[in-house]
Amino acid sequence: MDTDKKSGNVKNFFKKFKMETEDVKKFSGPYVNSYLRLIAYAMITVLTGCVYWGWNGIQEMLYKAGSFEHLCQGQMDISYTYIGDNPYIDCGLRKSNINNLYTLTFTTHFVFFLFGGLLLDFLGPKIVFIGSQAINFLSWMLICAMPKNEWALAASFFMIGATTETIYTPLLTVSHYFPNNRSFVISILGSMRSISFVVPTVLGLIFRSKSFAPNSLYVIGLIYGFCGNVLCGIAGGYLLQWKFTSPKEPEQTRNSVDLMLPDDVEQEELNSIELIERMAPKTENRFKKAMKKMSSRVSAGLKHKQLLEFIIVTLNASLFMTGIGFVNKSQREIFENSIGETVVDIYKYFNILSFVPAPFLGLVMDRFGPAVVMAILNVSGFIFYMLVSFNSYATKLIACFFYVIAASLCLSSIYCYINTRFDKKHFGSHLGIILSLVGMLSLTNNPLYDFAVIKLSHLRPFNLRPVTLGLMGYMVFCSIMSFALIYISATTTPEHLKIKHSQSTETRLIEV
Repeated sequence: MDTDKKSGNVKNFFKKFKMETEDVKKFSGPYVNSYLRLIAYAMITVLTGCVYWGWNGIQEMLYKAGSFEHLCQGQMDISYTYIGDNPYIDCGLRKSNINNLYTLTFTTHFVFFLFGGLLLDFLGPKIVFIGSQAINFLSWMLICAMPKNEWALAASFFMIGATTETIYTPLLTVSHYFPNNRSFVISILGSMRSISFVVPTVLGLIFRSKSFAPNSLYVIGLIYGFCGNVLCGIAGGYLLQWKFTSPKEPEQTRNSVDLMLPDDVEQEELNSIELIERMAPKTENRFKKAMKKMSSRVSAGLKHKQLLEFIIVTLNASLFMTGIGFVNKSQREIFENSIGETVVDIYKYFNILSFVPAPFLGLVMDRFGPAVVMAILNVSGFIFYMLVSFNSYATKLIACFFYVIAASLCLSSIYCYINTRFDKKHFGSHLGIILSLVGMLSLTNNPLYDFAVIKLSHLRPFNLRPVTLGLMGYMVFCSIMSFALIYISATTTPEHLKIKHSQSTETRLIEV
């Protein structure tokens, strides 16, 4: 009897993890099993989700291919960067030009978020996804075929950043196939996106081999282009819909349609396609109506009760993401101590492991709210910059652990906070404003990095310390703001949630 009881308990435990799926016939075709669709989208995300964040591997390929090496001629601060056992000439100007490409990509990634959402609205997920994969393919071909051409590199990394979200966002539609587990499905794709950081690391290891000459980077480009962009473009082009339509929700009255939210909490997890579609004007005169709506929203926003909360979230996200973005850019400098010991070869694998804390932090977010998770990330960012500022191999190694936590849900926590605390129908515009400011503020990383590696090159390897201490100050400020958000979340209820709760109560009373 005890054995049967234990067996039953085990079965009940695993039943909790079973995901309920929606009938695929309720969506537009092609009609593919929901789990197979999720697996396919996860694989596409691993191969092409956000590969430029694995910047260490891209750095290695650019150094070996000779990008910007001519800038070191006649420089006084010449040094050598080792890729494996092979030394490559380096100097402040070369470091600056190579790593400023990362900031360019990072900036365009976020600034183009809202523009990408509008494209999804007008063209649909299939066309936008295929077009973005094609642009990515051409960009990688250009980088690998012309690694010494400054304009080709700048244009290519610009386009990679601009299409990062338009590759990823259409795939989030798979969450609608699991109506009661949408946040979990989105977290799966988010974790796969972190794993995609391994792609440049693998390509860098392959190109590091003596079998590849410095002028043969185009071979690596062809391998990735066809195995990544082309295959994913074909798979996604087949599975994604021309126009995504989810099962219709119950009709709402005209007076309540702007403020009501779905009764199911899981349906609060959104993607930009769904929400930008909600915002899009449906008449022929779209542009004029959109301008009128924008004007009225700006006016209403300046008088809104949550204006201060939105400003705090925006400042927090902008400063925090700028600090996180600087790590990838400066990894070869900030992880080296005065006797030449470096943890950069360990860090690049920690960068990939940033998906590991995501499930646990996701549970914390569900239980205590996104503001608590934002505080955890901000404090971890502060500890990271504090530890990496010490001239010690051990503290720099420990700092990698805190980076994993800080970077794990750096974007998802912003999505979830906006989705939880602000009106659903304005999600796209709210997120677009925040991410655009993130992108613009991240441009300040260029002069900060240039100041350290060029103006302070005589202080090497301590030339990055003034900047890391300043970024530690960013994290202190972000931590204070996140604690303010915890207080606001605990003591106030947004108006749209009050209306939802009152309507839910009325519905239950009517049913009784």
